[in-house]
Amino acid sequence: MSFMPDTRFYPKPSLVSLKEITDFLGISCPEEKKKISGINTLEEATEGEIVACFDKKAISALHLTKAGVCLVSEDLLDAVPTTIISLCVKNPKVSFAKVAHFLYPHARTVSINEGRQESKISNSASVAATAFIGKGVEIGDHTVIGAGAYVGDGVKLGNNSCIHDHVSLMKTIIGNGVHVHSGARIGGEGFGFANEGAELVDIPHLGRVVIKDNVRIGANTTIDRGVLGDTLIEENCRIDNLVQIAHNVHLGKGCIIVSQVGISGSTQIGDFSILAGQVGLAGHLKIGKHVTIAAQSGVMRDIPDGETVGGSPSMPIRDWHRQVIYLSKIIKK
Repeated sequence: MSFMPDTRFYPKPSLVSLKEITDFLGISCPEEKKKISGINTLEEATEGEIVACFDKKAISALHLTKAGVCLVSEDLLDAVPTTIISLCVKNPKVSFAKVAHFLYPHARTVSINEGRQESKISNSASVAATAFIGKGVEIGDHTVIGAGAYVGDGVKLGNNSCIHDHVSLMKTIIGNGVHVHSGARIGGEGFGFANEGAELVDIPHLGRVVIKDNVRIGANTTIDRGVLGDTLIEENCRIDNLVQIAHNVHLGKGCIIVSQVGISGSTQIGDFSILAGQVGLAGHLKIGKHVTIAAQSGVMRDIPDGETVGGSPSMPIRDWHRQVIYLSKIIKK
């Protein structure tokens, strides 16, 4: 199924001509009548959507994509299938970000006018008088919204959940029995940008945060929404205070994430894994199921199911213990 930005949060763009987009980018148009419906990933695009090939690693996905148009650099131009319209650009990542801004100009809009009267709030829900409730919000049975909380447009909360004081929720779908503690920030834009010389071009984040049932999220934790696609927290996870979860992270069922952990974008963590305090994970990693990562570890590579690792860079726990013992002996000599 193709990714489409959720219309609860992002108005569906009108069809535009490829000529409008190429004029916006300041490049020539190979097929002026071509209609564009949106942007997407190489893996999920449909014929009316624009994708980008950022580097050689994407060539295999490029050969399988169903996209109609591809932004590509000159050195990779020959890799684009003849069935796809190629737009040759200096920096595909920058151009992709600009097209996203062009098609979704309101992606970063934040509500400033209360719209509670247009929302669906259960009669059994409890909403503090000082909470901000945006337009089109849904709040389920027996759910509590604390003082000073911000619930942005379109946010959906299930039953028996509790949003504590001064929590911010944007572009977020929350299940049943979820507790979010004070000061947490969920659904904000992630840390994504492209370099254009001395200028940094922000990449619009058009995804959501989806939090399944019976999750606990600690105070002052931040969970960023996805760029294309969602940041997903599966059922029964426990996330401590002061944790950073970046865009498009997938946290499996029953994971335990201890304070001051940082998880970089698009990393996947398998079911029932444990990340101890101050663990740092690089982006685009695959961490298996039932993995344990010792405190203050720096993880830069994938970890298979069932492994226990420690250290920075991380390694099997016994190797790390041997290394620590060996180094301590050398220092004493």
